[in-house]
Amino acid sequence: MQKINEYHLLTIQEVAEVLRVSRAMAYNLVQSGEIRSVHIRSSRRVRQRDLEEFIEFNLRPVETQ
Repeated sequence: MQKINEYHLLTIQEVAEVLRVSRAMAYNLVQSGEIRSVHIRSSRRVRQRDLEEFIEFNLRPVETQ
């Protein structure tokens, strides 16, 4: 099991800032399961690693013409 201090949990607002999208869009990505999250009572947190995986998965090569 991973040591607890190795986790870096981000708020939905922080996820939105990293992705440069609205808070609502970030929340929708979490709610839909596109970005994995941790549910803590009434709050959601996203592991930094999961956000990085989401970004890597959604990278598309630049198309040249």
